[in-house]
Amino acid sequence: MIVSLTGSFTTIVETSRLTATDDEHDPEGSTIAFERSQTTALLESST
Repeated sequence: MIVSLTGSFTTIVETSRLTATDDEHDPEGSTIAFERSQTTALLESST
């Protein structure tokens, strides 16, 4: 699970670097910040 979450977090960070969209001001669905926060919380709770 930790390996999977770490991979998810890495993918989220890489995607946010490649994307020029401002999803914080267009919050239709979950945002990159939300995804990062959720993945970080899951990683912290699993260790």
